[in-house]
Amino acid sequence: MTSLRLVIDDAIHYPLKYTHRDGLNSLFEHRDACDDVLIVKNGILKDTTIANIALLIDGQWFTPQTPLLYGTTRARLINEDFLIPAVLTPNDISNARKIAIMNAMVGFVEIENGIIT
Repeated sequence: MTSLRLVIDDAIHYPLKYTHRDGLNSLFEHRDACDDVLIVKNGILKDTTIANIALLIDGQWFTPQTPLLYGTTRARLINEDFLIPAVLTPNDISNARKIAIMNAMVGFVEIENGIIT
């Protein structure tokens, strides 16, 4: 994965993995030439359609305080003090040196080039 497109959806709700993915699938269709979308809800960064996210800011990895789905990999990395939950907005992207995705299938993967449009 090399690129994410910001999409806004203030009504998206996805508390249980693999159920009611229609909203996520619809947002995925808005990715254009990007690999996936990065969902913004009520002005706050959330997740991609397949993973939680993290931003590297000032040498520390931050993850959204209230993601759409509280993933197990995210929880483990928080418990290990590798990730810090924080309120992240689209403005924080410009301060990030790197972005990563994480889920139980891929682990923690930095996005090559970290392009967010």
